[in-house]
Amino acid sequence: MSVVTQEDKDRLRMKFGSKRQQRSLENYKRMHADTDALKDKLKGVIDSMSVEDHLQPVVTTSDEGYLPPINRAATTVDDVYNLHAIVSAVELASLKNEAIKILNEPQEKM
Repeated sequence: MSVVTQEDKDRLRMKFGSKRQQRSLENYKRMHADTDALKDKLKGVIDSMSVEDHLQPVVTTSDEGYLPPINRAATTVDDVYNLHAIVSAVELASLKNEAIKILNEPQEKM
């Protein structure tokens, strides 16, 4: 009794199958990746990398524009960031006026 493998079936399809089957098989073989070879390549890449390189935080120059200066000697949470370094005086005054309006409105019962 002989065992018919997938390779045998594929050879028969390429020899005697319809054009559609042949194209489908060609596309499959072209797109098929050798998993063992990929595992070996991935293992090589992982072995060549060192973990120490990735432990340090990376701050790029583009990120520095978004981060306000931090007061590392702050004793309270409110002192960590200088509000005037984040929001301009005009915007702060505008926000203060809006806060006063909201606080003066009568509160609705829930």
